[in-house]
Amino acid sequence: PCAALLGFISAQAISYPQEAQSYGWQGVVKIGMLILNDGTLAFALVKESSGYEVFDNNALKVAKSLAPYPRFPANTDLMELSITVPIVYSLTKQK
Repeated sequence: PCAALLGFISAQAISYPQEAQSYGWQGVVKIGMLILNDGTLAFALVKESSGYEVFDNNALKVAKSLAPYPRFPANTDLMELSITVPIVYSLTKQK
């Protein structure tokens, strides 16, 4: 479920906050999430700040807006998944 979840999140469009773009800010926010086996987001929080509130708030909003997440595969006994997801805000294209 972990790899599928990261793929799901990374496939979503994360918009770059206009204020941050105009100032040239970049950063990484680490979002901690607890996801239940039915895809319900039990909670999400900023585990490590980017140093910019606009990024932190945007990343948290994205994590919450994507819920519910995909269900866990039927052949797993996993009841919940605690995961930390880095959300990168970069003005340069990454290859």
